[in-house]
Amino acid sequence: MGTELQHYYLELSPDPIRFDGTGLLTNVFFDDAKQQVIAVRSGGATGIVVKGARDGESFVFCMDLHSTDTPDAQIRSIKFSIDNQVLAVQRSETSVEFISFLPNHRPNLQEMLMYKGKSIINGFVWVQE
Repeated sequence: MGTELQHYYLELSPDPIRFDGTGLLTNVFFDDAKQQVIAVRSGGATGIVVKGARDGESFVFCMDLHSTDTPDAQIRSIKFSIDNQVLAVQRSETSVEFISFLPNHRPNLQEMLMYKGKSIINGFVWVQE
């Protein structure tokens, strides 16, 4: 790189969110509504790291996110509800799984719900009434 370009960079925030990059075992997702970065390692079995833009919004948990219906399906989208009590995971173009979370940021695997539709789901967002 030439010396004239060495001092230029793009700053998006004075307090950037640092996270592991994508790789063979790590997928990274960004929720623009909540300003969260979610890094999923090994399908969640070795860790899911959630980092928010504000203090106190970061937490880590482990959970195998491989679906029993489609064990080899890649995660297309993953987002927490506005209050972080439900995690939505999309693996196929026609279904989304909803997983309840306890107050200590631990999944409650006894409370899972899967929505399967006939139409293609191109993405989803959480809304608050």
